[in-house]
Amino acid sequence: MMRNQMQHAANPEIDRLIQQIVKEDANYALTEMRSVHRENLVVPVTLVFSDGSTQHTHSRNISSIGICLIGTESIPINELVDLEIYRLKGSPSRIVADPRWCKPFGSTYFMSGWKFVQLKRSH
Repeated sequence: MMRNQMQHAANPEIDRLIQQIVKEDANYALTEMRSVHRENLVVPVTLVFSDGSTQHTHSRNISSIGICLIGTESIPINELVDLEIYRLKGSPSRIVADPRWCKPFGSTYFMSGWKFVQLKRSH
């Protein structure tokens, strides 16, 4: 019984750290100048470049006009890219997107911002 109670008690140091991380994320969202509200969304996203090469990333947030991605490689900012956005139900959706920016995120990751151009229809 005592062990079960201990599993549900939050470590105060960890609790403070998590609250700080969440607050930093909320403050970042408030300082961004956005014309459309973004929703937090974490799903796999595969980038398919024009030469057929791919890069695997994950989304951070999404809106009807764009998406923020986190991956392990820097993104070139000079070509349209197909984004395969994985879904909990059904096949991935493919959207042509324009990479607008890319910056380091931590020591081994990159965060990038994308503007959606058009939905890519299946043939």
